[in-house]
Amino acid sequence: MSVQIVADDRPVDVLRALDGPGPVVVVDHRRPPAADLTRWVAQAPPSTWLIAPTSGSASWPRLVHRTRASWQASVDAFAGATATTAGTRVLVPGPLSSTLFLHAAWHARQVGATPLTRPIATDSTWDVAHVVPRQLGALLDAAGDLRGRTVVVGGAALPPGMAERARARDVRVVAYYGAAELSFVAVGADGLRPFPGVEVASRDGVLWVRSPFLAIGYLEGSDADRPPGPLRRDSGGWATVGDRGEIRPDGSVVVWGRGDIAVQSGGTTVHVADVEAAVRAAPGVTDVVAFGARHLELGQVVAVVVESSTVTVTQLRHWARHHLDPGARPRHWLVVPALPRTSAGKVDRTATIGLTARADARG
Repeated sequence: MSVQIVADDRPVDVLRALDGPGPVVVVDHRRPPAADLTRWVAQAPPSTWLIAPTSGSASWPRLVHRTRASWQASVDAFAGATATTAGTRVLVPGPLSSTLFLHAAWHARQVGATPLTRPIATDSTWDVAHVVPRQLGALLDAAGDLRGRTVVVGGAALPPGMAERARARDVRVVAYYGAAELSFVAVGADGLRPFPGVEVASRDGVLWVRSPFLAIGYLEGSDADRPPGPLRRDSGGWATVGDRGEIRPDGSVVVWGRGDIAVQSGGTTVHVADVEAAVRAAPGVTDVVAFGARHLELGQVVAVVVESSTVTVTQLRHWARHHLDPGARPRHWLVVPALPRTSAGKVDRTATIGLTARADARG
């Protein structure tokens, strides 16, 4: 099996490689691939087309591999949802080692659009942009006329008020929920609904998906001596990565967050996604990471790191008293102007938790 390993600082080479039968491995140019990467890739079945190292919210990268058909099957539906057609100029302002940006650039080529793989600029010489929430804020802060543009947002939930701010500038915002392992799950310009061809169900608060867009799974070598990846399957063809959420009576999908991170505090299980959602809604908060900190008597207590340039710990404690049950209220707080982020713009949970040696530990 001939494997192409391409670094994400060569986007032209990446996209050219994906024109072939694969398998193609796209890696972060700042992190040289492991010496035994080729050995791991050799385990891939013949149908493998793309192998994408992904870390998500975990500390260890894993190798997710998929077929070409698993992406090709969603091309037309995604083009319709994002108003992307032949001739559309598509801004892709993130590294192609992230499947969010890789798919955006690859998809543009499939429909005859032009991918612009460059950082966010102050001009608006694009029609459709694919961003994470933080980048949407940067676009809205930049000068220029954005009227009539479409911005496709993935990777995380939009902060409160961000979509309204975009609409006030006549920017159409299309949000979607997915994962490297699942591909597209739900999409919408006004609330999330199952992506065409996807079935979504909530089992005990955990979202399960059945669709033709699923990845094959992980290459076993990438999980050696590491915790198992979050992808799980059942005998009926359904899969989950542990994200929590619900399906409302009108069919819309609400995503609460990753459910495999919980804090056991004094016999109470606290899901950090619930804490993050409550704190994120506080005035002045841009983003937040919640996690468990050791406690001699309770086992763990909730700790949070908040991204904000204006809010204080006192204000946050007041907010928490009115929006969280006692067992879920954070005991440790740290406010920083900016959370550590990966090259793809997602919050780096491991690096964020490492900041907490400075945390306010008052109970």
